[in-house]
Amino acid sequence: MRPGGEVKDDALAAASKILGTSTPEQALKDFFNQNASDANDKPLNWDRDVAPWLGERVGGWAATTNGNDNSQERFAVALSVTDKGKAQDFLKRTAQNGRTGSYRGVDYTIGSDGNAVGLSDEFILLGTLPEFKRSVDAQKADSLADSDRFKTAVGKLDENRLGTFYFDIKSLINAGLAANPSERQNFDQFRRIVPIDQIGPIVGSLEANGTRLKLASTVQGQGAEALSRLGLLTGAGSTKLIGELPGESWAAYGAPNVGKTASVLFDRFAGALGGAAVGNQVQQATGLDLRRDIFGLMGDIALFARGSTMNDLDGGLVIAVTNDSRAATVFGKLVGLLRTQGHLDPRPVQIPGAQQAFSIAVPDAAKPIVFARGSGKFVVAYGNSAAEASFQPKTKLVDTALYKQAKASLDGEFDPAFLVSIDGILKVVDGFGGGTGPDFQKARPYLERFSVIASGGKANQNRYDAALGAGLK
Repeated sequence: MRPGGEVKDDALAAASKILGTSTPEQALKDFFNQNASDANDKPLNWDRDVAPWLGERVGGWAATTNGNDNSQERFAVALSVTDKGKAQDFLKRTAQNGRTGSYRGVDYTIGSDGNAVGLSDEFILLGTLPEFKRSVDAQKADSLADSDRFKTAVGKLDENRLGTFYFDIKSLINAGLAANPSERQNFDQFRRIVPIDQIGPIVGSLEANGTRLKLASTVQGQGAEALSRLGLLTGAGSTKLIGELPGESWAAYGAPNVGKTASVLFDRFAGALGGAAVGNQVQQATGLDLRRDIFGLMGDIALFARGSTMNDLDGGLVIAVTNDSRAATVFGKLVGLLRTQGHLDPRPVQIPGAQQAFSIAVPDAAKPIVFARGSGKFVVAYGNSAAEASFQPKTKLVDTALYKQAKASLDGEFDPAFLVSIDGILKVVDGFGGGTGPDFQKARPYLERFSVIASGGKANQNRYDAALGAGLK
């Protein structure tokens, strides 16, 4: 909440960039002073009413709800205090008139929103009443910080972090099954596909400095391997193929070993359902062997988008293939399926760098969809130009400032698996005549202070690390 030392300096450097001021602390104080008021609608002042008692730490937690509980979300937040008397004075000014109570010597007030607030030892607690009481219990007995499972997981994080999060999947599962025992059979089927109950706690850190904001996470345990495979399909893995995309792309995504990943997930799914016959059905319907012609043929994949107006916006999907001879056969079958089962009219087209290519006109679209095959690649693109750039880019994404900014936002720990240029997004908004609303115009100056959003990750057998970064200009 109020960090010190290097963490404070880095946080202020980030805030200075985002807020566009050399005095971010004063800007935040001014915002509070202009918008905060007490229970009687009288203005609050940060230096007078908050700074004298507010400590360095803030924490929060959420609880699972009972299966029959349709009430509000359950949570609790704790603010550390340095002066209990002044903190109590603040609560008297800001707490709404409502029902009062006491639990284990801690007085609280319940506001119109149903949440309780009170001062317990060195913390102001705010939350739903059951969680408020559980927080008081934790202070007086064993808290999460005393748990070996928590200490082991969090102990691996960077010490110079602005914040910490901890998510225990196993505890969530146990609570859910206790509340809904009838779901046990469905859960058992799901965990045969993804052994989620064997995944250790997901822990992470929020870090900030003058060049980036970063959310880093780690999960360990036998089930981390399965989670990592899902992660590789959602922007946390890395592939060199993303760097081969056209350099003018403003958005890109890549995933490694997609065929292998899909094969493993399919085997678990088919095994759980006892249904390997799916492969036979696919072959009968399409003439394609699911394992040989699809899973075995696909390697890494990458997608890109570029342009900013209806006329020049395009993009494509690039699929690395493991066998060119097999790819030629499969490509011919796919084109045939488009004709016979898709009732489309793919027409041959010349695409530089491609050995075979067909285009399909799309009603009301400015460009056709192009299917192409070349050395080591399948390509599906929106427009001939995007298809050509997929095979013969004028510049490569890996050589651009955007890619370097994306990797820097991840502290160079991972190659980007996903990246999007904020300037590129804003140009698209402008190119399509959007972004004219007053709310967007207020937000735009802050968006313009970011350069890129990126993610990446790395998976080992029993460990999965990932990060989400936001570059600052």
